[in-house]
Amino acid sequence: MTGTALGLDDPNVLDVTAVLTSATLNAVAEAFAAPAAPSPVVVVALADLPPEQAAWAAAVDPGSATVGPGTATVDPVSPAVDPAGGPGDSQASRSLVALDGLAAMTRAELAEWAADPANVGSVLGQPPTASAVAGWWAAADANARLRLIAEAPQLVGNLEGVPYAVRDAANREVLTAESTSLSARVAGGAEGRAVLEQLKARLHMVQQVEAALQTGDSGLPRTLIGFSAEDGGRAVIAVGDLETADYVSVLVPGMFYSVDSEIGSWAGAADQLAVDQAAWLERLTPAQHAGAAATVATVAWIGYQTPTVVNIASLDLAEDGSAALTASLRGLEATRGDRPAPYLSVLAHSYGATAALLALERDDISIDALAMVGSPGSPAASVGSLHVRDGNVWVADAALDPVSSTGVFGSQPLSSEYGAHRFGVGGAVDPFTGRVLDGSVGHVDYFTAGSESFRNMALIGIGAGAYVLGPDGSSAAAPRAQGR
Repeated sequence: MTGTALGLDDPNVLDVTAVLTSATLNAVAEAFAAPAAPSPVVVVALADLPPEQAAWAAAVDPGSATVGPGTATVDPVSPAVDPAGGPGDSQASRSLVALDGLAAMTRAELAEWAADPANVGSVLGQPPTASAVAGWWAAADANARLRLIAEAPQLVGNLEGVPYAVRDAANREVLTAESTSLSARVAGGAEGRAVLEQLKARLHMVQQVEAALQTGDSGLPRTLIGFSAEDGGRAVIAVGDLETADYVSVLVPGMFYSVDSEIGSWAGAADQLAVDQAAWLERLTPAQHAGAAATVATVAWIGYQTPTVVNIASLDLAEDGSAALTASLRGLEATRGDRPAPYLSVLAHSYGATAALLALERDDISIDALAMVGSPGSPAASVGSLHVRDGNVWVADAALDPVSSTGVFGSQPLSSEYGAHRFGVGGAVDPFTGRVLDGSVGHVDYFTAGSESFRNMALIGIGAGAYVLGPDGSSAAAPRAQGR
């Protein structure tokens, strides 16, 4: 097909390939490919492109068959809530019907619906199961997907079960729009002083997320697989390819880890963890990979509002974090599809450990390893209460950490009765590399690169527990790593 036939000689048509990177085009092509061979050029009528809309998401020509007429005649958000809740219930089924209704809408109808944040919140608050979403997305018409991303990116970007590349692009669109809007309002100076300070704070948070998406020392791409600027912000950044990695580690933070103050350092910790894990895998050469290089992905997860000193004594935010973490882990399983499951670990700090324990005790999710540092406990009485395969639960505390010995939320993970393995964080010499490892002193030192704590958690995350150093510096070495 020639450029003339495509209409590329029309000044009102934009060649999207001129403004997109090859990586973005490849991700979009893979996510939206129809059974027929894809065209090498994507075009969009400029007259139909809203200013705030991303070019790639609007790569649809309304004058052709790419956008069909909408047929939805009912409210796509089900007002009923099943008090039973949980996966597979009638509410989840109604939510799936709601998504079908959204997919049938025209772009104008979707734009009007998405303009009310309460609508998006209703769907995300009672979503279908991640596996149902994955099936719905795969079966949806490619043009319906484009319309949804173009007009409701805040929904698509946070819907577990949608491919991560798509969620990343949608969330970046929301992030950019938020940054542009806030910057304009702050520069305009028309707001009152109090409102202006709030806008500046929100803009700073958004800018911190933008900065945290820059590629780090690992060289692995970072994807924004969860984002909201509301209520202090939520941000989930993946380092590496979650859909194909052999090992996936999720970092869950505790108190004071807000998006504004910590997303940069948390993403940096996830990146360094990927570096360290890749180095250990190369060093240990797991036999099950038969010489092929094993791959890792890590997640800087700030998917809930972490507590401060005024609400740290309550389990309310841990309950919220538990539900959000469960959803993320189910989303990972659904998005992997028929690919082999990764070796999945959760590395949790402080109040985040409580949130993780709630999820692993109550919900139908299982992981391969759990490491907790500075944990105040949970209602779970022992390792046997948790859905962690082979009881592979680890715990540690620093000498001057006042939190981990409290057991304020019920159990005491450090106790021998709890049944968790203890690992060292006080500082040591690595018997395998000869490197001097720093010690963690207080409640916030555990995820420092180059520390004994960080080194041990990296090994726990790849199933190499035999190489983890205990509190006394000892190690029970094994011939090879014990991962997947």
